[in-house]
Amino acid sequence: MKKRLLFIAVLACTFTSQAQVTFTPGIRAGANISTISNTDGSSKTGFYIGAVGSLKLAKFYTLQPEISYSSQGAKDISLYNYDDSYNGYIEKKDINLDYVSITLMNKFNFQQLFLQVGPSIDILVSSSKYIANDIDIATNIGLGIDLTKNFTIEARFKMGMIGLIDDYYNSYENSNYYIYNNNRGRTFQIGGIFKF
Repeated sequence: MKKRLLFIAVLACTFTSQAQVTFTPGIRAGANISTISNTDGSSKTGFYIGAVGSLKLAKFYTLQPEISYSSQGAKDISLYNYDDSYNGYIEKKDINLDYVSITLMNKFNFQQLFLQVGPSIDILVSSSKYIANDIDIATNIGLGIDLTKNFTIEARFKMGMIGLIDDYYNSYENSNYYIYNNNRGRTFQIGGIFKF
């Protein structure tokens, strides 16, 4: 009986040491190149910066919660607007979207290389009369490499799921200039993570 208990204790200690959970905080920052789908706008260059935590649950899997400020949007989008007499006209406008992004990435490690995928919720902190929704939900997918124990380079594509442009500004004389509720954020991010 004692031998059996000793064997179970040794086995439990071995399993625990191999499956050790670690948490590492860090800072994530880089450049955004963003646009809004189904519009004639051009891309806008911005940035992101925020805090990240790496919760390593297995050798091949890390759960990575993040909170960051992200500057997104698009430039020179044709929008319908109306003068004081409600006469419609087209004007070019830059759409600036400043978000606080809360993200939960699933990171799959292949030695130094990794694949990451996960959802995010973006909360608009700058107001724009052309935007219909103050919240966006996005899917993120990316690749990266751990250059050292403390420094990582990553590239990520972020796809918004909610239409952004207010229908008031994409309709003119009973015709839709853009597809209603289909003007979604698209952002390419490239940057690094410094872990403490």
